[in-house]
Amino acid sequence: MSKVKISGFISRLKDYHHGTRGKTRRTLMLTYSNVAVHAPKEQLLSRVEADITGNVLHHYRTSCQTLLIAVLHFVSWGLGITVTNKDMHLKLTLIQNVTEISCAILETRDSQKF
Repeated sequence: MSKVKISGFISRLKDYHHGTRGKTRRTLMLTYSNVAVHAPKEQLLSRVEADITGNVLHHYRTSCQTLLIAVLHFVSWGLGITVTNKDMHLKLTLIQNVTEISCAILETRDSQKF
């Protein structure tokens, strides 16, 4: 395979990753943090770890792996292509999620125990 074909394929993968699929996952992540902010404070602590944060991290990890899984197929063919996840929108979304969830936890009465 020529380098032109490979670089074109990698470019299309990046476009797809940053397109609709990536936006959908980032939107889901923001939805979960928004749920934490607007949840009843007495019910938040029982749900934040498994239900809210767990789902945010699941969508983050899945978004990170989408591009890398396709590239690993090339690496297994011996082409030696490496791609790192430099999606700043995804990283900023994760930071925003952590900030919003942390603020929601701090507003509860039992935040010190948590």
